[in-house]
Order: sequence, then structure tokens, then C-alpha cells
Amino acid sequence: MKVKIVAFAWAKDAVGVGELQLDLPSGATVKDVMSRLSDNYPKLAERSGVLTIAVNQEFVKPGHVVHEEDEIALIPPISGGGNV
Repeated sequence: MKVKIVAFAWAKDAVGVGELQLDLPSGATVKDVMSRLSDNYPKLAERSGVLTIAVNQEFVKPGHVVHEEDEIALIPPISGGGNV
């Protein structure tokens, strides 16, 4: 099955593109997605533990099962702002 990966901020830099497709076996989980991405993109693997993952715009846990044509977003933590 094919899923769409959307990466933001430094995660986008780590994979080299903002969007890509990933081919996975049926029954794959978010954990499987992250394992595959970490294998393919070592720079992503270095910091993947701090990413928030959303599937179809809903935050999910690593055990969430993904389905054909799901959109999986890799969202790094947001920092900054400072005092006003």
C-alpha cells in the first residue's frame, strides 16, 4: 500500500523534500513508517524521537495502523516565541 509522507521544518530538511510516497505492507503501523524512514534517512533518525506524528490531520501513537493513501505528517516540536 502507498502512503503520503509530509515533512515540516527540520524533518523536511532531513528527508530532502516536503512530500514523498512510501510503499508499506498491509497492516503497517506508524512505528513501521518511522522505522522505514529512519533506515532511509539517517539525518531524520537522529531526531525522530521528538517528532509528533499525525495521520490524516489527527495526532496518533506509534501503534496506529495506517491505510492506503493515508497522509502521515512529521511535525517537529515548535520552540521560540520569547517574552513580549
